[in-house]
Amino acid sequence: MVGRFLIKLGEWFNRHFPEKLSAEDVYQKLAAIELRLHDVTRLEEKISVLAGTVAIKSDQLAELAKKVEVLTSENAALKAASAMRTRIQSSIPMPGR
Repeated sequence: MVGRFLIKLGEWFNRHFPEKLSAEDVYQKLAAIELRLHDVTRLEEKISVLAGTVAIKSDQLAELAKKVEVLTSENAALKAASAMRTRIQSSIPMPGR
């Protein structure tokens, strides 16, 4: 009875899974999968390092944007002060002219 069941089970496997795989084929496929998983792990580590670098660079960029904004407003104020001095100096009569 058990023998008959095993024979029928073997026939069912042969019908539904006709390809034959040796143990060596299975080990080769597992080794290939392990290599791919190793590559994926390395890539994930590199991605996490790059994500950290991007976060640092974005913080630095925000700081630089603030500095540029401050310098731009200071430059505008200096230009306005220079324009006022020029206007005031041109409105004052100079002796000997």
